[in-house]
Amino acid sequence: MTKILVDTSIIIDYFRSMNKTITLFSQVFTQPNNFPCISQITITELWAGKSTLKPEVDNYISSLIKNMEILPINDEIAKQTGIMIRNQNYTISFQDAYIAVTSIFNKLPLLTLNTKDFEKVEGIRLYSLV
Repeated sequence: MTKILVDTSIIIDYFRSMNKTITLFSQVFTQPNNFPCISQITITELWAGKSTLKPEVDNYISSLIKNMEILPINDEIAKQTGIMIRNQNYTISFQDAYIAVTSIFNKLPLLTLNTKDFEKVEGIRLYSLV
């Protein structure tokens, strides 16, 4: 089994898409050996969206992520995220820094639509279909 860390952008794209089969999420996770993981910070990002005030949206996202492995934020991830933000020579959001460090710490490739935000991060592996 290949575990892949899923960025929030992938889940939002899947949620908003009228045709789920063309999303990157579907293309990657219909392959039998791929398994989705998310960072705890992704849960925070998802529920920060106003659309989750609607019960049907809340339920939909809850049912989608219940089949994913949720990777916790531990002390080392928190420390390394702080170091990344402190030492960066580029702009990365607090949330993206946590996701990047979670990917590196757990030695998982990151599936994202925001490659420009993550490709500058030293040591990260971005997941690609090709």
